[in-house]
This record gives sequence, C-alpha cells and structure tokens, in this order.
Amino acid sequence: WSQKVQKILLSLHNDGLWENEKNRGKVIWGDARKMLKFIPIDTHFDLILLDAFSPSKCPMLWSEEFLFQLSKRLTLGGKLITYSTAAAIRGSLKRAGLQVASLKPLNTNKRKWSNGTIAISTTRNSYEVSQELIWGPLSQREEEHLLTKAAVPYRDPSSNGSSQQIIQRRVKEQEDSNLEPTKDWKRRWRKTQ
Repeated sequence: WSQKVQKILLSLHNDGLWENEKNRGKVIWGDARKMLKFIPIDTHFDLILLDAFSPSKCPMLWSEEFLFQLSKRLTLGGKLITYSTAAAIRGSLKRAGLQVASLKPLNTNKRKWSNGTIAISTTRNSYEVSQELIWGPLSQREEEHLLTKAAVPYRDPSSNGSSQQIIQRRVKEQEDSNLEPTKDWKRRWRKTQ
C-alpha cells in the first residue's frame, strides 16, 4: 500500500481517526443503529458504503428503518453503494426517496444481472446527470423483482430487534403478502435467458 494509505491506516489504528488536506474520517465502534444517533444531525456524507453481512445474517443493518436513517445522511447527489441486489433492500432505498440504480456486471454472464446497488440522493434525474459505464437504471427484470415477495422489507421499528425477530417479522409479512411469489418471477425470467 502507498505511504499515504499506510499513514491513514496507522492513524485509524492508533487514534481511531485520520485527517489530511482533502479528507477526514473517524471510526465509531458499536451497534450502527445506535451509534448513528451520535453523529451530529447536520453531518452529511457524499458516500456511504454499506458492506454489512447479508440481510439473512445481519438484518438489523438492512432494515427499512436503518436504511431510511442512512438516506437522510446523504448530501444532495450523495451515493449509498452496496453489493446487495436484494429486492427488499432496493425497495427500501426507493421508499427512502433515493434513486436506485444497478451496478453493471463486470462480465457478460446473463444470469448475473447486477454487481450491486447504488442509491443516489437527488431531485434531478441522476441517470441524465451521472450516467456512467459502471451503473445504469434498473432493468425490466430488476424492476419486476421489486414487485415480488422478495421485496418485502426487513423491519426493525425499535432499532433493537434481534436477527431472529427481524427475520420472523419479515417471513410473516411475506406469507401474508399478495405480491407475486419470487419463484414465479425467477421461472419467468429463466425462460428468457
């Protein structure tokens, strides 16, 4: 790693923060749901990289409530990027008022429709403003995925639910949902490949 990166990592290790002429950062340890409240409300971010364990392993950091709180912390034009392509996550980001786009796959494998999700805080059409080779609007396949039972969000209204409680709440909501079964969506799209 470059000397510059090594200096940042050493500072994070020793002091829990770093600062240079262009950037600064701080590590805040603890439950992200609770620690977010300790970041001043007027602090906004240009980029949030959400790299939590999968929604099925760590639903607390994928709940609609937590994603909504993160969305409020983005600057205008700020981006939340995640590897997740889950309909539940994309749907929650849309309901939080973000413009959701797909990170384009690096290969041409038709079975892999996306490498992740980018959600942009903007009032303009971000596709016109920042169309890039690495992201683009959700495909018809991805939009239809948001209309299946897979799109039922993870919910944690109290911000202190356990993984099991959050998952059980979602399973119940999926069972009660009138949305299309995800297996039917998969079968339909498998035929077009």
